Amino acid sequence: MKTNRLFYVLALVAVSGASYAQWYNGDFDGRNGGNIAQNTGFHSSLYDDFNVGGPGWVVTGAWFNVLNAGGGDINGMNWEIRSGVSVGNGGTLVASGSGAPTVTLTGGSGFGFTEYKVRLGGLNVNLAPGTYWLGGGVTSVSGSNAQYISTTSGANSVGTPGGNNGNSFWNSTTFGFNWANPSDAFGAGTWDVSMGIEARPVPEPASMIALGTGIAALVARRRRKIAKA
Repeated sequence: MKTNRLFYVLALVAVSGASYAQWYNGDFDGRNGGNIAQNTGFHSSLYDDFNVGGPGWVVTGAWFNVLNAGGGDINGMNWEIRSGVSVGNGGTLVASGSGAPTVTLTGGSGFGFTEYKVRLGGLNVNLAPGTYWLGGGVTSVSGSNAQYISTTSGANSVGTPGGNNGNSFWNSTTFGFNWANPSDAFGAGTWDVSMGIEARPVPEPASMIALGTGIAALVARRRRKIAKA
């Protein structure tokens, strides 16, 4: 009976899939930070690209690494996933949402600010293979607009691209940037920002069939044992 129960547990885990970092753009490189405050009357957001491989992902969480005077001041996170973004063009909105994030220390700091990981979980977004952009911003209890997403050069990145291709975009009505390359504001150079996606692979049909067949066989075996008993 213990073996059967363990099999059921393992089967459920295999079906649900564990969430993990499918893409992380990299750690703060100490160069700069882009404003992503989105309080009343103030709007600024930054986006960076990530690649989804086959057979696709189910996104379960997203996060930004934010330079902030005090992490307790951050009380909201707005996120978007887009496709087809280019200079002056926000592309197509694929998914978006908002909520109260978890805010934890990363151990980094810069320019007199402490870096925090601002994460929102509980997402359920299916993405087909392709290139997308994650972006958005944060709100604060005090209304402070001193919220800056860290720049990165790709150190400790996971997935592709790794925070070193300069394919990021800044969109801000407050600063007058319409899907512009951050180099327009940060200065010459290649700029990427520190953020990440938690996801699990979309189960491939063959794997699901094999799993279903195994479970069906186990159920039939248990029924035979009960009938004999």
